[in-house]
Amino acid sequence: MTTDPIGNYGDASKSYAEQVDVKPIHVFYERPNTWALLPHSLNGLNILDLGCGSGWYAEQLLKAGAVVTAIDVNHQMVELTRKRVQNHAQVIQANLEEPLEFLASESFDVILAPLVIHYVKDWFALMKELARLLKKNGLFIFSTHQPHQTYHIFKLENYFHPQIIQDYWPSLKATVQYYHHTLHDLTESLYQAGFLIERMIEPLPEEGMKQDTKMYPLLTTRPWFLFVRAIKR
Repeated sequence: MTTDPIGNYGDASKSYAEQVDVKPIHVFYERPNTWALLPHSLNGLNILDLGCGSGWYAEQLLKAGAVVTAIDVNHQMVELTRKRVQNHAQVIQANLEEPLEFLASESFDVILAPLVIHYVKDWFALMKELARLLKKNGLFIFSTHQPHQTYHIFKLENYFHPQIIQDYWPSLKATVQYYHHTLHDLTESLYQAGFLIERMIEPLPEEGMKQDTKMYPLLTTRPWFLFVRAIKR
């Protein structure tokens, strides 16, 4: 399996892992809203954690009684997750731009992908592959960038033109690359893969987000991420 530079973080992986568990936008915005879309009981469910990063979700899913398989494109993230969950989950390095042929069809109850899919160019191929992996009535739960927000922040000339975004993250002192997709790309790729969108939310952050005086005003006045729960029909 190959490693794709998009979403790989490169030398910034260690810095990202050190920051992600305490950064307010994750603690008070992304994680609680993603977790709220999961089933009330996770005990015994087979869950695929896509883009597992440093392993926070994998660890929490295990604590909730789930059987976890975790995947990330970055070998450093894979090692961090393995260290975090020890031998309680299968952790694999894999590229989401390629078919996940090593995973059996209809083997998961839930696929979780927090802030991951915007690192993948072809959403139509990705959604079809994820539908293959899910059992009937299985859930695909994910968050991603709100496309209109990306369009405005980076002053893109054409909203409808798929393109790579070069985003400098001061906290990492690194430029992170990801793809701009349209809302149509999202809904149509899910539809063609046989998914039905159950919920799509643009939430406000929790009160604790106020400690980030720069981001709090932004997150309370404009959509930043989309949070989606879709069911395989």
